[in-house]
This record gives sequence, C-alpha cells and structure tokens, in this order.
Amino acid sequence: MGLTFINALVFGVQGNTLRALGRDTPLHQFVAGAAAGAIQCVICCPMELAKTRLQLQDAGAARAYRGSLDCLAQIYRREGVRGVHRGMLSTLLRETPSFGVYFLTYDVLTRTLGCEPGDPLLVPKLLLAGGTSGIASWLSTYPVDVVKSRLQADGLRGAP
Repeated sequence: MGLTFINALVFGVQGNTLRALGRDTPLHQFVAGAAAGAIQCVICCPMELAKTRLQLQDAGAARAYRGSLDCLAQIYRREGVRGVHRGMLSTLLRETPSFGVYFLTYDVLTRTLGCEPGDPLLVPKLLLAGGTSGIASWLSTYPVDVVKSRLQADGLRGAP
C-alpha cells in the first residue's frame, strides 16, 4: 500500500517537473527524476529506518518493536523528530541521483529501442528498458545506500 503512494508521488512529481521544464530532453529527464527522488525521501527515509531497525532486532531475544509504526513511535519518544529522520541526508544523496539516472536511462533506452504503440515487441522493449534503468540506478548509488543503512542502524546502540 505504501509503495503505491510513493510511486504515485514519484511519477507525479517527475511528470509535473518535466512539464514545468518545457522541452523533453535527456537533461530534463534527469532533473525531473532527481526532483522526484528528493521529494519522496520525506516518506521513504522514516520507512527505511523502521525497516532497518526491525531487521536488526535480535531474533532470539524479546522483540523491542512490534512493527513499523511501533518502531517509529519508540524512536520518536527517545530521539524526537531528528531520530525519525536519521539518515535523511544520506537518503537524499542516494535517491536524488538514483532517480535521475533511472529516468534518464529509461528515456534514452525507450527512444533508442523505438518503443512506439502498436510495436509487437513493445512489452519486451519496455521491460528491457525498465530493468536496465533499475540496474543503472542502483549501480550509481549503491555505496551511498550502504552508508545510509549503517547510519540508520547506528541508533540501535541506545535502543532497548
């Protein structure tokens, strides 16, 4: 359910930014994708913080968190708003170029492959473009993702 909302936000921001920039160029695709990546961090960062903390709970011991919302509530009580947004800068540094690379790569590949309605190979071409774009996106930012995850896990030292 959450991913549906995030995807709607990403594609809405990307499309509106692209329209605001005017011409559809590869540079504008990158900028529009980067804007979408930056905006979705506000939601994505706390969700990933909870996911990281839940994954790192000691499986054999009593659970510190009963779920994502409980995890975020406990972090908020202990650390405040700043704690809930732990790793925001590294998330921004990951998501902004990552989404820019994704939308740029997807645009270039769909144009290069000639993805036009009515093409009998349209679906395989779109799958290839989407998959390749995802790979390029992650390759461009994987080291930053490792740093982000470690920053978010760092708060566990003081956790119950």
